Amino acid sequence: AVNDAWRRFALDNGDPSASAVGVGADYLGACRQAAAEGDEVAGQVQGILAVKSGQQPCFSLEYPCHSPDQARWFLMSVTRLSGGSDGIVVSHENITARRLAEEALRKSHELLEQRVSERTAELQQANAALREEIVQRLEAESKLHRLAHHDPLTGLPNRLLFFSQLKMAIERAQRHGRRFALLFLDLDRFKIINDTLGHAVGDKLLQLAASRLTTTVRREDMV
Repeated sequence: AVNDAWRRFALDNGDPSASAVGVGADYLGACRQAAAEGDEVAGQVQGILAVKSGQQPCFSLEYPCHSPDQARWFLMSVTRLSGGSDGIVVSHENITARRLAEEALRKSHELLEQRVSERTAELQQANAALREEIVQRLEAESKLHRLAHHDPLTGLPNRLLFFSQLKMAIERAQRHGRRFALLFLDLDRFKIINDTLGHAVGDKLLQLAASRLTTTVRREDMV
């Protein structure tokens, strides 16, 4: 049956049928009437019937009940009376504070996740840029090292690298009591080729000679 507390609750929360329901009226009938008028209580009616018929020992449902100036939520709980009675008790608890706290926590969590995602993307971009910079720097250092120790035309070791390797070969031979070979090669009449056919042809000749010599000697030999 409807009690005064429920009637005041319904009136305070904007239930249009509450004014027509008096104390002692059929509570389940009032809920059915509200459901027929399109109120969001169809699930409540089903839960009440399930507990009343013994299909469920209890029932609970969170539902919105917003006023014109405030968003509110309530928890409806249905339990059977003890002592073998088929009566039930229906209570409505205002859980607005809890729902607002949960909503604030959810939004805070989403904002945190968004910031973490954005920061992670920024760090990934920074790491990618740093890796690219390291690769470019290593490539530049490798090119500078090669330019400093190799002839740009033929790609052969230049004078600086030659004397460095020669010094190490001499020290290694002295340390192990061994010998090593050093050959001096010259291209006869190279000046005539340059003067008659041009420097481009002379450069090509030097490149071909360097390529043939490099492919002829062993990998540990130096041209």
